[in-house]
Amino acid sequence: KKLFLLPLLAFLPLLAHADPVEINGIYYNLITKSGANVAEVTSNPSKYSGDIVIPSSVEYNGTQYSVIKICDSAFYDCGSLTSITIPNSVTSIGSSAFSGCI
Repeated sequence: KKLFLLPLLAFLPLLAHADPVEINGIYYNLITKSGANVAEVTSNPSKYSGDIVIPSSVEYNGTQYSVIKICDSAFYDCGSLTSITIPNSVTSIGSSAFSGCI
């Protein structure tokens, strides 16, 4: 039984925030790996609009996460998006992240 539970326990941190969370109007995937807490900007089910300022870090349930990535298609077809400010902490922007934006 112990051998079965150990691999299962290893995946618990990945399952803790499997669904995106909304923080101040921006949706994030929150990930803890190799002892680091990181956040990835992901798509908004209602589409982003207006001026968006992505912070370099966010706090969720008392834990601080560094914002390091904009996911594939995160701002896809957000026709009402007027500007976006991206912090230096973001080191990766996925494919088609801004596709369909004017």
